[in-house]
Amino acid sequence: MERELPKARAKRIIAVRERLESERRELEAARARYQEIIDRGAEALSRYDREIAYGGNDELARAGTLALLFNQAAWRKGRIACLDPDQA
Repeated sequence: MERELPKARAKRIIAVRERLESERRELEAARARYQEIIDRGAEALSRYDREIAYGGNDELARAGTLALLFNQAAWRKGRIACLDPDQA
């Protein structure tokens, strides 16, 4: 992440703030999607996810998608902690 940020202090501060807000939005989206799949089950998944990616096994599709979303949320929480150590 360090290499992705500008070197100039003013630009760096702006970039960190923008990235932090983006990560927070994406984290909230992952949490909302996770909850939707918990609530609705496999019917919340696309036909592609159910039939192609998981071979028609709805329970596997649900479990796999929940695991993916959980890991995405954890990864985003880590990025947020790096960008805003006071909130960690």
